[in-house]
Amino acid sequence: MILPLGIIQAISNKKIGLNVLMEVIYGFIDPGNTLGNATFKTFGSVSVSQCLSFMSILKLGYYMKIPTRTVFICQFYGTILSAVVNLVIFNFLLQKNGDIWAGAHHNNLVDAQWRSTSPRIFYTGILI
Repeated sequence: MILPLGIIQAISNKKIGLNVLMEVIYGFIDPGNTLGNATFKTFGSVSVSQCLSFMSILKLGYYMKIPTRTVFICQFYGTILSAVVNLVIFNFLLQKNGDIWAGAHHNNLVDAQWRSTSPRIFYTGILI
């Protein structure tokens, strides 16, 4: 799916999401397996999205006459650094406030970004 979606994105600068398509494909492969569906959907849509994002940055580097190897190395180290920082901050938040997901619904003082509606929406889409 990377090649046709990459061509569409390169020509029109529009991203096409694969979330629902991945859910339907795995729903036909193994009906009723919600955990497998969530895994298939996540790896299928996120990997394609990340690949297209990396290709668009390589395209920008090409237009700016930056060597491709330099852009790729910067992307590689940036991806590793962001994964480590994301994991450290997530663990810090869970240790500091372990019930951040449970308490977010009942506390009106919590900002909208800390409410745990996204996992419920994600799981509901998989069930459907």
